[in-house]
Amino acid sequence: MARELSARGFSCAPSQANFLLATVTRRGPGRAKRLLRDLAAEGIYVRWFDQDRLRDSLRISIGAAVENDILLSALDRLLWQDY
Repeated sequence: MARELSARGFSCAPSQANFLLATVTRRGPGRAKRLLRDLAAEGIYVRWFDQDRLRDSLRISIGAAVENDILLSALDRLLWQDY
């Protein structure tokens, strides 16, 4: 999942947990919060934290393969928009 997110412009911190902290590395500040909103509109829920060091990141839980594929497909659509 980290490799797939990296291919889509995220930087993922190493993790031994069931989630990844994925930082939006391109398209400027404020994009993580916008992705949070747009993913939620599609029924996909990730976490965003309004803290200085985390504002450009999303906490993404690792799910079943089909759930991960749904998230990646949504990101593929959304990242072509104005991000």
